[in-house]
Amino acid sequence: MKSLRVRLTIAIVLITLAASTIVGIGLRSYTQREFSQFLEVEAEFEAVEFPDLGEVERRLGSGDPDEAVELLEGLAGSDRMILLGPSGEVLADTAPGGERISFRDGELELVAVVPGETGKRQRNETMRLRGGLPLTDGSDRVGTLFMLPGRSGAGPAEPATGFRRKISGAHAVGVAVATLLALVIALLLSRRIVGPVESLTGAAARLAEGDLSQRVEVESADEIGNLGRTFNQMAESLERQEQARRAMTGDVAHELRTPLTHLRCKLESVQDGLLEPDGNLVDELHGEIVHLGRLVDDLQELAQAEAGSLPLYPARVDVAGVLDEVVRSLPSNHVRVEAGDSLPAVHVDPDRLRQVLRNLLENAMRHGGEGTILLEAAQDGDRVAIQVVDEGPGIPADQLDKVFDRFYRTDPSRARETGGAGLGLAIARKLVEAWGGRLDAEPGRDRGAAFRFTVPISA
Repeated sequence: MKSLRVRLTIAIVLITLAASTIVGIGLRSYTQREFSQFLEVEAEFEAVEFPDLGEVERRLGSGDPDEAVELLEGLAGSDRMILLGPSGEVLADTAPGGERISFRDGELELVAVVPGETGKRQRNETMRLRGGLPLTDGSDRVGTLFMLPGRSGAGPAEPATGFRRKISGAHAVGVAVATLLALVIALLLSRRIVGPVESLTGAAARLAEGDLSQRVEVESADEIGNLGRTFNQMAESLERQEQARRAMTGDVAHELRTPLTHLRCKLESVQDGLLEPDGNLVDELHGEIVHLGRLVDDLQELAQAEAGSLPLYPARVDVAGVLDEVVRSLPSNHVRVEAGDSLPAVHVDPDRLRQVLRNLLENAMRHGGEGTILLEAAQDGDRVAIQVVDEGPGIPADQLDKVFDRFYRTDPSRARETGGAGLGLAIARKLVEAWGGRLDAEPGRDRGAAFRFTVPISA
């Protein structure tokens, strides 16, 4: 189960089911027990054994209710007797409790006003009784008698009131148990979720302070695990970029230091009178200054390309014509062009295309020796693929992608005069990427190296 959303949903459902099941089972058992006791109490009120009431009936039938009431009070003892007249009016109550008494459809209803607890209103408690004893004088009904057995400390509405209070208490306990159970499960689940998040937060804070070695342990395959893996990838990327930045700073300093040191030594030699400022010296110093200017221009162009702010002016370009033009401008006759006669026009900045071709061809001439350099162009779907292949020693397989890094040389022992600054291929790749293409290096067919890129066909 990899999705955190699914796991959270299932956890919530389980919490609800567990709490509902436990509370439901507990309340069902408790309610059944209490209701059984309540029915027993009700049965006590309904299954009452009445005393001999023949004399009471005769006196009521003779129209002497007061004497009937006196006789009834003597028979009641500790029990409570309520005597109702033929029309349901209360004739006597041997133990009045202040309730409102009514009789309807053979059912006696007692409504007691119970004072509320602190801060609460008073409420009515109702008890209904059936099973009253009809009193007759011959064939005429002269009254109805209800008898409530004596219960110590119990008011007339005590059975119903007690039952409701117990059920309310059981509900309160059930809610408390359900809440506690949900809290326990939520705490266990939160530890499972919040733990990795807290670890990730701490690692992110230390990363923000500059510790790029921060990584987090990934133990799950859900969204939290994906977040951890993404964080680790980001940290690794930042660490690589920081290492590349430091390396670039060192490389730039080295590339600038060499010509500057040369210039300084030559100028100090002139100042000390060790060298004469002749034309050859001026040409040499001028060459170093031109090299410095080219290096600064390349760095600025590379920075613009990486930032996506390099200005491009695409137009409809004849590929074959550009290839021939670039080859004619090179100081080498070892370049052979192979391009079809029916190559479609491409949509690209012509100056940038010439720059990419020139960088690749100069790199091939620098590393390809005296062998032939092949410049090929052919249609590849909705693009034109261009390839530069030399016959040099080639590029080791583990360095095929590194050759596009700034200041990278496959042979570290190469001097700056023979190996260049190491920016040409990096700039060429960024220029190709700027028009949506890709520049890759691969081994040549027989030997040497091949550099291939694509150009979009003009619509």
